[in-house]
Parts: sequence; structure tokens; C-alpha cells
Amino acid sequence: MKTKTFLLLFAIGILTACDLDNDRIKGHAVIVDNFKDKNPLEGVSIELKYTTDEGYNYNFLQSVTTDKNGYFKIDAEYKTDFMCIDCWTVAEVYSDLEHTDTLGNFGFQFANNTYSYKTIHLDTFSLSHKIWIIPRIINLEGFQPDQISIDFYNCDLVDKSKKEIIYSGEVKVNQTFTPVELEMNMNTQHWLSYGTRELARGSLKKDAKEIAFGYFKLEKSKRTVEGDTLYLDFNVEKTK
Repeated sequence: MKTKTFLLLFAIGILTACDLDNDRIKGHAVIVDNFKDKNPLEGVSIELKYTTDEGYNYNFLQSVTTDKNGYFKIDAEYKTDFMCIDCWTVAEVYSDLEHTDTLGNFGFQFANNTYSYKTIHLDTFSLSHKIWIIPRIINLEGFQPDQISIDFYNCDLVDKSKKEIIYSGEVKVNQTFTPVELEMNMNTQHWLSYGTRELARGSLKKDAKEIAFGYFKLEKSKRTVEGDTLYLDFNVEKTK
């Protein structure tokens, strides 16, 4: 009897799994020129495509266009392998249907911490623009390092040579470091709306050995305009 029950449950699991190889994406948003003037962009083309092989090849899925209010809506479904870890989607944004100019791109995340479908976690996008970010120490948890290295691993810097900054000397609370220029593109706007906002990793060292690490987190990021300056705040990540 137990064997029959097990086989029945196993069969139900297999049938259920067969329905899980379809991924659904949905959501809606508005695109404006910038967050100061907030002029909606009409006729912008958003093309959705997906990959099942880690981005080596992409398949077209859906195309939508913004209306006079800059509004667009996505609702599409595509077939993947069961629990495919090499599958993802990306939305490419063009100035018009002829792809005259590329305005940016963005990805998707699962809604409300579930795995039912993927969605856009942002109500409004602006066009790509540049801002300045200043790394700042907020909390050292009592550590007294003589060096800190800052790795901007999670953002697009205008000057790629500034990706890693190493500062030697006394490191203290409220200390600031050299400003760096960040490209606030659509994907960064989107990621910051639902992600951890951790744009850089900080490694604290004493006598050339790492004693602690933490992350630089951008607090105010959703409505930036060209030339804004924001702080990137560092807190120690407690370890065992």
C-alpha cells in the first residue's frame, strides 16, 4: 500500500513538474526622458528576448511600444527546460521600431519572492544618465584597519580604470573617498529598485591581511538626474 501511495505521489510530482517548464513574464512601466522634466517618451520600442544557453543565442519573444503617456505592458510566456539555470530574459529598449538608437536594456525578477512568474520591479524608467557617487564609511564595528580596497563590482563606471580603489592609511567612521562617476542606465535603475543596492565591496585590512569586509550601499537612487551626487555608505558585514 505504501509503495502504491509513493508511486502515485511520484507520478503527480512528475506531471506537476511538466507544467513548470514554462516561464511567464509580465509587468508594466513608464519611460520618461528624465526625472526632472518627466516628459513621457512615445513610440519607444521594447523588445523581449530570451536565452536557454547562457546568452550564446537569444530568441525573440515579444515587442511592445510605449503610448503617448510613455506606458507599456509586457505579458508573455515561453518554454524552457525544467528548472533551467541557463535561461533568462532581457528587454532591449530602442528609440523606435526601426531601432534608430539603442536606449538601454533591463532584466526581470520574480514577483513577491515567489517563483510563479517574473516581472518588472519599477514603475518608471528614465533615459540613461551619469551621476557621481562618494564612498563613505558609516560603521566599522570596532575594527581598526590600515587599508581598505573598494571593488565596484556591481555597477557600470564611466571610467573603468576606477573599478578598484585601494586606500592605505587610517580608515575611520565618516571618512569619504574619491568620487567616481556612475552610469545610471535602465538596468541599474531597475536593479536598484528591488536589489540589495550594494554596488561595491569593501575589504578592510590590517598588516596586509583582511580582517573584515562589507558593502557600499546606495540609499537614494530611484529618481536621479544627470550630475547628481550621492553617498555610497559602507557597513561591516559581520562574520562568524
